[in-house]
Amino acid sequence: MALDDSKVEIARTGHYFVAPVGTAFPTDLPVDGSLWTPTDPWTEVGHTSADSPMSITRDGGDTTTNGTWQAPNLITSVADITYAIEMTLLQGDEESLKLYFGGGQADATTGDFQVPPVPAGQERALMVQMIHTSNTRARWLKLPKVTFIGSDNVEAATDDFTGYPVTATINNAGSETEYLFLLTGAAAPGTP
Repeated sequence: MALDDSKVEIARTGHYFVAPVGTAFPTDLPVDGSLWTPTDPWTEVGHTSADSPMSITRDGGDTTTNGTWQAPNLITSVADITYAIEMTLLQGDEESLKLYFGGGQADATTGDFQVPPVPAGQERALMVQMIHTSNTRARWLKLPKVTFIGSDNVEAATDDFTGYPVTATINNAGSETEYLFLLTGAAAPGTP
């Protein structure tokens, strides 16, 4: 692998977009650093924390080596791996609260958000736009199926925004896709 300065990035800004599971990914996503305007049913999640904008976590993947007396390192197996996206939502609107609290709804009359007594993971398709510091290029994560749920405490402070930390566990979308998720821009189109 050769040195390629164009593949080194600082994601200065970014945006999260959600839609129902099974929604097709748009074909007009900009890679030049301009902001994409969501089209129905895609919606932007809203403001998220700049202190911890995004983390892709990995759990599992331990390796086990099995052998015979003649070949001590005959087979190496890898345990299942679970990936997730972690972010902190800052807008206390209905969608953010649903993703954090595991469901619920705003009362149509009062606007009060009704937190469910039993949370349930919220399944969505997810896209993440990461815009490079120069605003000249963007990379996209395309995730056909994730499950959102609150992952830490909500804390209010006098000197910072109230945040709703969530984890979006990346799920297998089944026979609909042959991949777990896509990360754009890894190679030039047409190269293996």
